[in-house]
Amino acid sequence: VLMLEADLAAFQDPALLPQIMSSMMYTDGTTLHQALSPETFAALEEYCLSRGLPIELLEGLRPGMAMMTVMATELQRLGLAGTGVDEYFRQRATGQGRNILYLESVLEQIEFISGLGVGQEDEFVNYNLAELDRIPELMHSIKSAWREGNLDALEGIALLHMKSQFPETYDTLVSSRNRAWLPVLESLLDTAETELVLVGALHLAGEQGLLSLLRMKGYEVTGQ
Repeated sequence: VLMLEADLAAFQDPALLPQIMSSMMYTDGTTLHQALSPETFAALEEYCLSRGLPIELLEGLRPGMAMMTVMATELQRLGLAGTGVDEYFRQRATGQGRNILYLESVLEQIEFISGLGVGQEDEFVNYNLAELDRIPELMHSIKSAWREGNLDALEGIALLHMKSQFPETYDTLVSSRNRAWLPVLESLLDTAETELVLVGALHLAGEQGLLSLLRMKGYEVTGQ
């Protein structure tokens, strides 16, 4: 059995599209321009202009989704947006007729992203714009730490700053989800099947990482 974070293929489901769009966008007439200070919006507009990304495409989006769109555009430009490990194994499992389970719904994931930066819109956007210049270096460091299984390095590269500067974002994206997933993972130990669980690497690092939480529950974690 394969277990993934969410069924990303659900993005293609026409029945879910209205809910997805509603979560991604402001629904009260607010625009991104209004949510940001003039200086922050100008910086975002300048970046989009440099990448040929029309700022109008972002105007109706909430800050979290707007920056995810910008980040995805930059990853594609750099050739870093290829098939991930989860998609690779999802395709293999589908081809082999294996059962695939999910830790959360795609709508839940969209809600997490859409809530990012709320109340700290300027700080959130400015931080992410600064990080865009570091993407090649950051991705190389994260991949190197992941290949080595160096959880301390992963935490230092990608989690500690988020935890100190944006604790609510850290809790929303990482620690709260890890705690929600823990009982699901424990339930797998009572089944006859063997499960392969694939989650983003940053869910494994830190004191609130899944491996630490499992150890705190008394489980022995080996082979990392």
